[in-house]
Amino acid sequence: MIRTVLIITILGFISFAFSQDNESVYKNDNVFVQGEYLKYEAGYGWIVGAIAEITLENKKYKGKDVYYANGSAQTVGLADAIYEVYDVYESYFDVHTGLPFYAVENKSEGPRYRYYNELKFLHEQNLVKTSKKGKVDTIPHRTFDILSALFQLRNTVKNDIKIGQQVKLHTYFNGENWDLIVRFLGYETVKLDFGKVECFKFMPVVQEGHVFKNEDALSIWVSRDGAKVPVKIEFDLMVGSFKAQLVEYKGLKYPINVETN
Repeated sequence: MIRTVLIITILGFISFAFSQDNESVYKNDNVFVQGEYLKYEAGYGWIVGAIAEITLENKKYKGKDVYYANGSAQTVGLADAIYEVYDVYESYFDVHTGLPFYAVENKSEGPRYRYYNELKFLHEQNLVKTSKKGKVDTIPHRTFDILSALFQLRNTVKNDIKIGQQVKLHTYFNGENWDLIVRFLGYETVKLDFGKVECFKFMPVVQEGHVFKNEDALSIWVSRDGAKVPVKIEFDLMVGSFKAQLVEYKGLKYPINVETN
């Protein structure tokens, strides 16, 4: 359950600018900086069942300047006692293009499920090498892991995006390529614990009948300001409605436009 929350949260917030082939056009004017911290609470109604955190640092990877992102999700309280989950995702991605060099998926869910995979991206060859039995997969041009995808979106969502616009995005997750279709629905003001935030509203098209009630069961809100921070996720599962929202943040390059009245 919590793995789904983190995956969908991040996958839903990806770039709207995948149409060019010349890599030089993808020089990002980053809306984020090292030291950024985002914290989310998720659950049913007023019951908090999970905490998710995302941090960003400057590091070196094989002599290159990179951003290192770490995203974790874990159950708390009663949910932790019933079905313990602790998932960690890591990504080392280029500070200019946003493309990942290396990523880690490390998941522990319930008494038995364990999953660990290291991903090494070879973008010039359109390949990804994984630690799962030395598997090598072909990937589409400009493929992201789930964390680098989140940050790439925040660089590329434009204020003049058109309502109804749909995009197919490329990511590599859980040992396979995953294309996701996302559409922009419009603008809404979201009420959070710390104030009201004007947002872009997105709806990824998800698989109906497995986890979600229908293909339009998931909605995601991203702050309509310089920070472009995902602030709320709401979706209808087969077992009920589930919500996650931003509860704490710091170290942002640009402030979230919060109305406190």
